[in-house]
Amino acid sequence: MMRLFGNAVGRVCIALITAMALLITGVGFTSVANAADIPDFNPSSPSHNIGDGTTSTVTAEFYKDNKGTPFDPATDKLKPGDTLYGKVTIKFSDADKPTLDNPNIRYTFPDNIDVKNVEESDLYADGVLAGTWLIKDNVAMFKYNEDWLKNHYTGISPHT
Repeated sequence: MMRLFGNAVGRVCIALITAMALLITGVGFTSVANAADIPDFNPSSPSHNIGDGTTSTVTAEFYKDNKGTPFDPATDKLKPGDTLYGKVTIKFSDADKPTLDNPNIRYTFPDNIDVKNVEESDLYADGVLAGTWLIKDNVAMFKYNEDWLKNHYTGISPHT
C-alpha cells in the first residue's frame, strides 16, 4: 500500500515539475483548431482594402537608390520624373489579416504618390512562398496562397 501511495505522489510531483518547467521556459498549451472550424480556400473572393487608417497600419521607408540609401526629405530633393525607392510594411489588424476565405488584399497608394506598375511577382513571408503581389494603377494587390494560409492559419503577423 505504501508503494502505491509513493508512486501516486511521485507522479503528481513529476507532473508539477513538468508544468513549472513549461511555464518557466515560455512553452504554452494551445488548442488545435478543429478541421470543421477552418474555412474553405476562396481564391476568387473580392480583395479588401487596407491602410485607410482605421484598421491596419501601412508605413513606408524611402530610399534614394535601390541599394537602400535613406532618403532625407530635409536635405534630399526630388524633381518631377525622379525615381524614389521604398519599402512598405503592413501591420494587419485582426479584421484585415488574410484568411483562407478572404486571401486577397489591396492597398491604394495616396493620390500624391505615383507608383510604377509592377508585374506579378512571388510574395514571400518568413522565407516561404506565401502568394503573389503586383502593383497596377497605384494599387498594390496581394494574393496569399492556400498552402501558406493553412500553415499560418493563426498568428499572421507580417514584418520586414
